This record gives sequence, structure tokens and C-alpha cells, in this order.
Amino acid sequence: KCRLVHGDLSEYNLMYQDNRGVLVIDVGQAVGPDHPSALEFLRADVKNIASFFLSKGVVVPGLRVLFELVVTPELSSALALEML
Repeated sequence: KCRLVHGDLSEYNLMYQDNRGVLVIDVGQAVGPDHPSALEFLRADVKNIASFFLSKGVVVPGLRVLFELVVTPELSSALALEML
């Protein structure tokens, strides 16, 4: 929603609240999508979170699919599920 790239995302930067869903915290170093390193940071963020969930036994789609889901907000929920 805020169009920022965290740049150092890990499981320690995520909080879950029943009424709000997942919240990303500690965004002081976040950059905008026009930052020269934004895509590099985003790839690292996606990889870090995917690795965390994989380590917990969660089935995670490939990094390319996850990356496309993040950078393509117009994907419908149905199409996103199909990609998984």
C-alpha cells in the first residue's frame, strides 16, 4: 500500500494482528521504488522471507513467482492463486 521497499526485511520485521493482518515494522531504511537499488533490495527481502517460511516447513512458491506477485499489484486474487 505504501510502495516502499524495506531493504532489510526478515521475520523479525513482521507482526500479525487479528484485525489488521500482517504489519511490516522497522522501516526507517526503506526506499521508494525509484531508488537505484530498489529491485535488488526487494529481491533480497523476498528471498529472506521465503527462506524463513521454508525453514518452518511451509510450502513457498518460487522466488520469481513471489517477486511477480509483489511487483504486479493488478494481479487478481484468482490469478495469484493460480500462479502458486
